Amino acid sequence: VSKPLLQPLPPCIHDLLQQSCLLPALSSYLRNDSVLDMARHIPLYRSVLQLLRAIAQNSQLVSLLLPRPKQATLQLSAVCLLLKMKNVVDTYASRLKINKPKNQSQKKVVRVTSSSSKQQHDDTGTSGLESDEGLALLIPDIQETANLVQSATDRLVYDSETDSESGHGHDLELPSKKSLEERYLEVMKPLQFETYEMITEASDGNGFQFVVSYHFESNVRAGGDRSHPARVKRLAQETVTLSTSLPLSFSSSVFVRCDADRLDIMKVLITGPAETPYANGCFELDVYFPPDYPNSPMLINLETTGHHTIRFNPNLYNDGKVCLSVLNTWHGRPEEKWNAHTSSFLQVLVSIQSLILVPEPYFNEPGYERSRGTQAG
Repeated sequence: VSKPLLQPLPPCIHDLLQQSCLLPALSSYLRNDSVLDMARHIPLYRSVLQLLRAIAQNSQLVSLLLPRPKQATLQLSAVCLLLKMKNVVDTYASRLKINKPKNQSQKKVVRVTSSSSKQQHDDTGTSGLESDEGLALLIPDIQETANLVQSATDRLVYDSETDSESGHGHDLELPSKKSLEERYLEVMKPLQFETYEMITEASDGNGFQFVVSYHFESNVRAGGDRSHPARVKRLAQETVTLSTSLPLSFSSSVFVRCDADRLDIMKVLITGPAETPYANGCFELDVYFPPDYPNSPMLINLETTGHHTIRFNPNLYNDGKVCLSVLNTWHGRPEEKWNAHTSSFLQVLVSIQSLILVPEPYFNEPGYERSRGTQAG
């Protein structure tokens, strides 16, 4: 049975859609790099993907998904954003399976199985189970839509280039040359989040040993079995966000390394922001996510203290303590405390960078803020 021919759309539809708020709205949803947030809005994202597929399959509208002429260099097109979203969910799926041990007796494989799903249901309740089931449907939907849209837009670009070579059609506008900062971002972005082997099997074959200095080694050993389903799932979601959203600029950047087999063991390097006492400095932190994470916050210790001899900020102690409300290491207001549902590791890193490494750290000392702008301050 032949398929019915679709009636062509009125020519004005393309221009109307291009001038409407539809594409900016779609782009705003596609910019989301939080798998956790996607899981909370499954119907919305499935509708967005359905609409994108409909546009891609219409020869009159598919060009809407490509960059517009003279579009701002840093403003990505819908097809680019969709491919980035596909990379996000691909990374999330791989993170759940990361932790494949080199020695089965020492490191257990973390797998998504029916038993682990049951445990996650016990830990997070019905909503957690429903979000898992929704993600199981959404991830392949994103992957298939991205492939379809990329194929349709690639074909359109090819046809346009062919027409141009034969003297027909219009040349696609070449992207402008990248600035120095754009090239810097392009080079440094892939280096911001990577894995590194911090733990290996002990030389005597009994247990494991750290190959780097790590403040929370005793916590890791006391934590026992690392395959806590709720923690593994949450860390898989958060590492995806870290891999795409860590602050990066000439002024100040954040770099994260996690162990090649364990997502709960990380190290962080923050470069001091410009126009602060910390400019051009590199500040190293050790991070450990305890077994009950995210019900309790991660543990963070500052390593750049001159062997515990220097304190250079009211919120950073010479013993490495990081004083921050969201870490529950400072008595802030209830809404500033760690919240298992809304707080994140990225939020903590941004808080350290923007609330602690500031131009006038003197006023971070409790009670001193009131003297700002006065003769005493």
